[in-house]
Amino acid sequence: MNPLLLRQGIFMAILLLAMVSGRFTNIEQLKQTIVFGLPAVVIALTLHEFAHAFAADRFGDPTPRLQGRLSLDIRKHIEPVGLILFIFTGFGWAKPVMTDTRNLKNPKTDMALIALAGPLMNIFLFAITIMIASKLKIGIDETSPLQPSKLTMLLYYVANYNISFAVFNLLPIPPLDGSKIFKGFLSTKFYLKYSEFEFKYQGFLTMGLLAIIFFMPGVIGSLIEIIAEPVAIASLYIASYFPF
Repeated sequence: MNPLLLRQGIFMAILLLAMVSGRFTNIEQLKQTIVFGLPAVVIALTLHEFAHAFAADRFGDPTPRLQGRLSLDIRKHIEPVGLILFIFTGFGWAKPVMTDTRNLKNPKTDMALIALAGPLMNIFLFAITIMIASKLKIGIDETSPLQPSKLTMLLYYVANYNISFAVFNLLPIPPLDGSKIFKGFLSTKFYLKYSEFEFKYQGFLTMGLLAIIFFMPGVIGSLIEIIAEPVAIASLYIASYFPF
């Protein structure tokens, strides 16, 4: 066996065990995450990837449409291993939407907007969930009742996963969407240099991303709160004007 692959496999196994060990304190919590977290993750991932595909198609790239990604069929977007990891570790992935920059009129800017579409979809879903909860007069945060209803739990997981996905994907670290968005603001010279750097050190950057997830979860949690709070307040304000 390739020694490098063996070392990488051992590292990932240790990381996985470490993440799992601190995620669930009892079997009831695991059951709850599977029952309510699974559909919430599927919703967040499917619509996130669909948003990328839709944006790419609108900007003139037919690649996602030809690959069947311009669809709300979860089978087109969900990657089983990534989905399982999401449930048990809180970190995973979906099938990435492929794009061909040769079909884009302004590749640098268009790619940034295509990348932005995914996190914006998740923020939109978070806002809609807050509005629904508001109209149903139920709380979906830590102040909810100790024994919330099934609908409350589902809305909580949908809101939590969507805002978490949005914030996480906005981090300007390859291969996340935030990296592509960041590149869209660079001059052509620095865009090419950054792309070269990204390609050359993508393995180290991925390891760094995992390190942030594992060793600094509080940083991501703080970023989630920074974005979630104003979006939630705006959503409640808008919902107050709905006549139903």
